[in-house]
Amino acid sequence: MANRTISMHKVQDIIKLFAGGYSHRRISKVTGVHRNVIRGYLCLLKDHSLSLDEAVLLGEEELLGLLRKDRENVPLSSKQGFFEEFLPYAKKEIGRKHVTRQLLYQEYAAKYAAIYSYSHFCELFQASLQKQDYSLFQTFGPGEIMMADFAGDKLCYTDKSSGEEISCQVLIVTLGYSGYTFVYALANQGQECFIEGLNKALEYFKGSPSIVRFDNLKAGVIKSDRYEPSFNTLLTMFCQHNSLVADATRAGKPKDKAPPWLAYCETEL
Repeated sequence: MANRTISMHKVQDIIKLFAGGYSHRRISKVTGVHRNVIRGYLCLLKDHSLSLDEAVLLGEEELLGLLRKDRENVPLSSKQGFFEEFLPYAKKEIGRKHVTRQLLYQEYAAKYAAIYSYSHFCELFQASLQKQDYSLFQTFGPGEIMMADFAGDKLCYTDKSSGEEISCQVLIVTLGYSGYTFVYALANQGQECFIEGLNKALEYFKGSPSIVRFDNLKAGVIKSDRYEPSFNTLLTMFCQHNSLVADATRAGKPKDKAPPWLAYCETEL
């Protein structure tokens, strides 16, 4: 829930863990509190010129008094003003490759003194995006469709025997209904490697769906078309052997694309 109140007991735990040498990331894992919230509480202590030894001895009522005093010093409109100032930049950046809401929030938190919590930031940001003209809504049944695409950027691994750094292509295959995902590294995007990756995906899923959709991959798609896309011979034979119906997205038609979790996998990789 956005702007959920954190108990003073948990704030005390945060202070004790930090005083014990825990990092912000580790404290977040132990307490379940976002790192930016943890950073905010620790900065509050610093603003009040309190050492960690002094802060550990504070009772819950004393901590609550500090928080109330701090909030009284921040105008109610400051958070909203800062968010609205940051919003146009965030809308522009979210469309770029590898940019996530978490990265945007980190920039937002570093830039402004008075900020919303991460959950409230996401809630307001999503509401702002929904005001735009979006109409994409995809639904799939169990075992109906899987979608395949290569990650945008190459990854690298090091050959243990020679020490050579070798680049590789990464194939991502996702089931439309469950979002169950298979990721496989290949030497290149050639037809043989592509078919190898699809075979591995079917082995991993332990079965074949009814449809497989490709995002205009040169390794398989000759021509994309709304009604009759054409595919190369090797891919056609693969689909016939596995009782798959091949489909391809249209160029420049984002409504045909795979659901967000495939793009999420590409971003994380």
